[in-house]
Amino acid sequence: MLTKMNRLSVLLYHGEREKFLQKLRDVGVVHVECGDKELDAHSAEINASIGEIKKVISDIKTSHKDLPQSSNSLENVGDAVKKYIVNMARVDSISNEISSIAKERKRFDPWGDVNPETLETLEDRGIHISLFELSANDKHLLKDIDYETVKETANNLWIAAIGENKEVVIEGRESVRLPDMIFAQLDEQEKKLYSKRETIANEQKEIASKMKAIEQYMTGLQDELNYEIASNSMVATAKEKLLSVVGWIPKEKQTQVQTALDEFSCWYEFEEPTVEDDVPVQFQNNAFAEKYEIITRLFALPKYKEIDPTPFFAPFYMLFFGFCLGDVGYGALILIATIIAYTKVAAQLKPIVILGMMLGFSTMIGGFLLNGFFGMPIFNDASTNLITGEGLGILGGSGIGALSLLKIATVHTSEVLANGEFATKTLMPMIPFSIFLGVFQILFAMMIRAVNRMQQNDWNFQYALLPVGTMFLTVAAALAVTKVNFLDMGSLFEVFFGITAMQMEELITAPMMLIPMGIGLALMFLFNNPQKHVGIRLPLGLWELYQFATGLMGDGLSYIRLFALGLAGGLLGASFNQIAFMVTGGELATPLILVTILILIVGHLLNFGLAALGSFVHPLRLTFVEFYKHIEFQGGAREYKPFAKATVE
Repeated sequence: MLTKMNRLSVLLYHGEREKFLQKLRDVGVVHVECGDKELDAHSAEINASIGEIKKVISDIKTSHKDLPQSSNSLENVGDAVKKYIVNMARVDSISNEISSIAKERKRFDPWGDVNPETLETLEDRGIHISLFELSANDKHLLKDIDYETVKETANNLWIAAIGENKEVVIEGRESVRLPDMIFAQLDEQEKKLYSKRETIANEQKEIASKMKAIEQYMTGLQDELNYEIASNSMVATAKEKLLSVVGWIPKEKQTQVQTALDEFSCWYEFEEPTVEDDVPVQFQNNAFAEKYEIITRLFALPKYKEIDPTPFFAPFYMLFFGFCLGDVGYGALILIATIIAYTKVAAQLKPIVILGMMLGFSTMIGGFLLNGFFGMPIFNDASTNLITGEGLGILGGSGIGALSLLKIATVHTSEVLANGEFATKTLMPMIPFSIFLGVFQILFAMMIRAVNRMQQNDWNFQYALLPVGTMFLTVAAALAVTKVNFLDMGSLFEVFFGITAMQMEELITAPMMLIPMGIGLALMFLFNNPQKHVGIRLPLGLWELYQFATGLMGDGLSYIRLFALGLAGGLLGASFNQIAFMVTGGELATPLILVTILILIVGHLLNFGLAALGSFVHPLRLTFVEFYKHIEFQGGAREYKPFAKATVE
C-alpha cells in the first residue's frame, strides 16, 4: 500500500530562511518540491564530488573489502579522494603498459633475445638480416633466398633471410620489425612498472583504510547538497521579502510538521492531493509484502492514485517461482544458502535475503506437489512401473504421497471399452492446474481493476462495471473450456475431487455459461466509458469485446510456462542423474563413482542455475504483462525523498 500524503505550502519571511531550512532538515519528513530547476554551479560541484566519492567507495569495497579500518582520520578527505581517483587511472595505465610488454614478449618470443644493435652493426658491414614470419605453405617463396630457420611448427615458419649489401624482399610478405629493446630491457622496464604499481597500491590501501572517514565526508557533502537544493527551491515573492516553499508530507506526520512550523512567522497550509498532482509515493506494506517491493521497483512505482500492486502480486510471485523451479532439493539449497547469508550480509541486504528464503520455501512446496527431488520422483506415481522398478519414488508408495497433488496421475477418458467401462490415461495435472491458476489471477486482477477505477474517479461505481463485466465473461469462458475438457481442464477435477471429465461436462449446463456471458456483455457494452453518451458506448463495446476475446486466450495459455519450466528442469535433472549412473553401470564400489559424483554436482549446478534464472524471469513476465495489464497499471511516480540529514549507509 501507499502512504497517504498531504501537500504543504509555506510562505516565510526571508530573514528566517536559514533557521527554517535547518528546522525542516531536523524534522526530516518534508519532500521539498524543486521543480525542473537545474543545479547551480556550487551544487553541481558538490554533486560531482559526491559522484567521485561513490566511485572511490565502490572501488574500496571491491578491491579492499577485507582491509582493516584505521581509527586515524584523514586530514583532507577531499584531496585523498582525488588522489585515489588519480591513482586508479595510473594503475590502469601501468597495467596496460605491463600487458603491452607481455604481448610484445610473446609476439617476438620465436626470435629469441635479438639485440637490434647487433643487426645494425652487421648492416654497416654489408650484411642485411631480414626477419619473416611465414606460413608453412610459403616455403616455395624461399627458393632463391639465403636464410636460416629460427623456428618451425606445423603451420608457421620463422626465418632470418640474409642479403649481401641489400635488404631481402619476399613478394607479398612484410618483414618483422623487432622491438627497440632486448628482452632484458623489457624485463627491467616491467620490473619498474610492477614496483611503481605496488607503491601506488600501498597508497591506495592507506586511503582505503580510512573508508569510514570518507563515508562521513560524503554524508556531509550530501547534507550540504540537499540543503542547497532545498534552499534554491524557495521562490522569492513580494519584492523578495517572502519565500514560497511547496512540499509533500505523510499525512500521519502533519502534527509533527505543524508544531515545527509554528515556531516561525509564516503562513502554511496542508491540502489533499488533486488528481493532477504529481505526488511522490512511499510504500507502506506489511512485513511480507515489503520484501517484494524490490520487484515492483524493477518496473515502475505506482502513481499516487493507483492501487499499489505489491501486496496483491506477492503471493502469486512466490507461488509461481516455486512451481517453475519445482524441486524439493533445489528449494532446500536456496533456503540453506539464504539462512547462512542472513547472518553475514549488511542490514540493507537482509530484506532481499529474506525474499530468497521465501522463494526457497516455495520451491520446496512446489517440488513436493510436483513430486521432484534433484530430478528424481519422491513418491510412486502413474508413470511408475512396479515390475521393472522404473520410475520408483524415493519414498515409494508412502501415504503422504497422496498430498503430492500434481504428480503424474491416472484419469478416465470419454472412450468406452468393450466391457462398458471408460478407458484411462496418464495425466500431468500441472498443465490444467497452471491454466486454472492463471484464470484465478486474471479474475483477481480484474477485481483490483474495478476498485482501482473507482478510486481514480471519486468512487463512482459505474467505472467498476466494465471490469466486473469482464469477470463474468472470464467465468463463462472458463466454464466452457472446462466443459469440453480443453487441455484436460475437466480431468483435473478427477485428480483433486474424484469427479471425472464426463461428469463435469454434465454438471456444467448451458445456463451456467450463458447467464454470466449475458451479464458480462451487457456491462461491457453499457458501461465501457461512463463519461460518454450511451449511444457512443455501444459501438465502443465492440472494441472492448474484441480486445477481451483476442487477449484472454493468450493470457490464460501464458501460464502454461509454469508447467513447462518445471517440467524442463525436472527432465534435465533426471537426464544428468541417468548419465551419471551410466558411468558406473549401477555399481557403487568402483573408482568411477568419483566421476558419477562430479557429473551430478556439475550437472545439477548447471540445471539449478538455468532453472533459477527462468523461475525468476518468467513470473516477472506473468506479473508485468498479464497481471499489470488486467489491473490497468500505469506507474511512473516519483519516490518520496524527504529533506533530512544524510546518513552513512
